[in-house]
Amino acid sequence: MKKGEGYAIQINTTMAKKPGLTEGSKLQAQLVKDNSPHQLAVTAVFTKVMNTVPTKMQQEAKKVFDGLTPGNQRGLMYLVRQPKSMDKQIDRALIIAKKLKQGISSPRLILWTDK
Repeated sequence: MKKGEGYAIQINTTMAKKPGLTEGSKLQAQLVKDNSPHQLAVTAVFTKVMNTVPTKMQQEAKKVFDGLTPGNQRGLMYLVRQPKSMDKQIDRALIIAKKLKQGISSPRLILWTDK
């Protein structure tokens, strides 16, 4: 954020506690352009599920996923990453693959539709 003649980066309390920062602390940061395809690392869980669900379902889900906007792709990958439990991440990835096959592709709707 622009602040006076410089810029300020806001960080949440959890991030600030890790390096021992307090209000008014100064630090140096380097901004680097993220050139990854989704600006979010694809989890191994998501990749594995998309490659191991029944073949026809996987092909259809992947085709729909590949056709989504980068923002929707990131949103779906984020949904998989949210739970801390690996089992819950796998369950989410399977639900997402099933919903993609059904034509539901919005991250806002994918976990809350009973279709």
